[in-house]
Amino acid sequence: MINSKNNHFVLILSILGIIFVNLLFLMVSVNPGLIVFSDIIFAILEVIFKFLEHKITPYLFFLLSPILLIIFFTTDDFLIRLSLLLIISYLTYFIIEGFSLKINFKSDCRAVYLLFLLFLFFLSFLFYFKRIYLSGDEPHYLIVSQSLTEDGDFNLKNNYENKRYLKFHPTKLEPHAYKRNGKLLSFHLPGVSLLMTPFYFLYKFTGYSIPPQLFFRLSISIINSFFALLLYLIFSFFVKEEKNILSFLFMLMIIPVSIHSIHIYPEIPSAILVLSAIYFGILKDNDLLFGLFISLIPWFHIKYIPVVIIILIFYLYNKIKNRDIKFLTKFLIFPFISSILFSIFMISQYGFLNPMKIFPAGDYMKIPLIQMLETFFAFMFDQRDGFLFYSPVYFLFFYAVFKVKTIEKRYKVFFLSILLIYMFFHSITTIRGAYAPAARPMVFVIWVVILFIAIYFSENNQRGFIVKSVIGFTVFLNLIILNYPSFIYQPVISSTTERSSALFRFLGSENFNFYKLFPSFLKTDNSSYYANYFWLGLILLILLNSKYEFIKFKMDKKGNLFASLIVFFLFFYGILLYPHVYKGYYWNTGNIGFFVNSKNFIKINDKKFRLKTNEKYLILFDSKKMNKRKVKFKLFSYNDKKFNLEVKTGLKEIITKEINGNIKLKIDVFRLKRIKISNIYYPYISIKIDTSKRINAIYSIIE
Repeated sequence: MINSKNNHFVLILSILGIIFVNLLFLMVSVNPGLIVFSDIIFAILEVIFKFLEHKITPYLFFLLSPILLIIFFTTDDFLIRLSLLLIISYLTYFIIEGFSLKINFKSDCRAVYLLFLLFLFFLSFLFYFKRIYLSGDEPHYLIVSQSLTEDGDFNLKNNYENKRYLKFHPTKLEPHAYKRNGKLLSFHLPGVSLLMTPFYFLYKFTGYSIPPQLFFRLSISIINSFFALLLYLIFSFFVKEEKNILSFLFMLMIIPVSIHSIHIYPEIPSAILVLSAIYFGILKDNDLLFGLFISLIPWFHIKYIPVVIIILIFYLYNKIKNRDIKFLTKFLIFPFISSILFSIFMISQYGFLNPMKIFPAGDYMKIPLIQMLETFFAFMFDQRDGFLFYSPVYFLFFYAVFKVKTIEKRYKVFFLSILLIYMFFHSITTIRGAYAPAARPMVFVIWVVILFIAIYFSENNQRGFIVKSVIGFTVFLNLIILNYPSFIYQPVISSTTERSSALFRFLGSENFNFYKLFPSFLKTDNSSYYANYFWLGLILLILLNSKYEFIKFKMDKKGNLFASLIVFFLFFYGILLYPHVYKGYYWNTGNIGFFVNSKNFIKINDKKFRLKTNEKYLILFDSKKMNKRKVKFKLFSYNDKKFNLEVKTGLKEIITKEINGNIKLKIDVFRLKRIKISNIYYPYISIKIDTSKRINAIYSIIE
């Protein structure tokens, strides 16, 4: 608690900061609900954390909010930057002052399972309302479940040809199939599909009435929540007292585990089997259950075989070391049954035993060694499909490797071998996550990283600047992704030459290429991309310091305050001060050249464009390609359907009204607000078109 005079001064400034934010919301937004909502959030957080009892409050940083008006671009851009300022203000407060959040609950495995399940249910509904559909391999696993439920076989020919998958997927799918004797058989092993078949039967029983993207995310959440339960059991085996349960749950709820747990992929279910085999078979010495869980893993994907071999070697070594031969009787029961069933499945369906032959062929020996090495590093470091820069708290793993004391050396070597051997063999293929959520290749073994960090938190009650910072920025980045989940779906293989992740492009702009600060491992020449060397060197330094501790990073309260303020103002200057603007696609009508931010602004001919409705478009006029001062716009819909049109330049409204079929506008380009990009000023307008669902597009003639 601080003295009365200082408390009154902080209170006045804090209230002033909140007033500034409310006035700014009022100035740029016509929606009073946004103001009410933000004030409710402020009040709830104040009640929980009691910020006003400290010398520093997040509201003091709110006082900087009017500065964002200096370079005003669009309303949406301003609201995004203002929202980011509010979030980073709270996180800076927590880094400076720290906080203690006490939650009383019985921290057993059942409580962990239920809490994680509830969080996954929340994510499932969030992704549903954000219109994130089943994508990538997900619908193809469900097609097998559909065929088993409705046809009783594995032949997917009628499912693909008759588009029966439209019951759960809205667009046409190209078969993921192996052709044999006129049949289409999935080139995915059946493990995931068999897991989902009971849920598909339930989906059919409901008359296909529940939105599929919601139903199947909720369904897979029930299965994947066992990941939290099993990992907690292993965590509890090593940490018997003083468990930091909040840190453990935090590591589960951040990207990538939480996001992948609501997706229909084999990584999490296979990881559950691995954790079950380790806990019941190795830690609890149950040979029968060990044989059961280890025998089921190959049903999900053969890429997990190297991990199975590592686990078997460790298991057999301990048994033979203890001269225990009787274990073989119990251990071999389920592997024998599973191998017989797997052989019957492969021969009856595909006509051969080798599952390698059903996958699309690839000559991995012709892949350059440098690409394999880069893929190895990309699994963690790449800004598009790694996981370190989506959740920076994972950087603590490299420090915890040598610092964790609770795990015996043999188990340390065992867990790290699982992580590294899997990464090594997977990197040989150079196959990465495609359009799946970021970090898909690593989800199968990321529990090793989580385990080390969670145990490190339980052993060390550290609240230093670095630890609080990586936690804070993890929260910050995860909140952005929960609001814009499409950021984690992006091509990462040879189909793209784009280095920047959607997340870092969002945080940066053409005036500040934020993404260039972070690693990128495209399938191209990366030798001159120097950010890679910096981050790999930093990790090597962290590992060496973890082992030898030649650098001791400790700060007093003043040092912590100073460092926190430096980080805040660097963040403010680099990410908040300047608009998040990219020029986008360039079009030329002959007399007019302009950039537009959306691929849904489609050129039909030299002057005519098709605009998808219920979207916002930003048009930047190229002053060097303007042969006339005034631009004529004609916007119209077919059959004279009504639509709502809003055209602005900055805060100034050009027109906001309901249009009955069509409208003609004449815009004086030289009177428009301008935005500076790379020392060039671009006049600009924003166009917002709202219509009923019956109108998919509006047409515009620009001349």
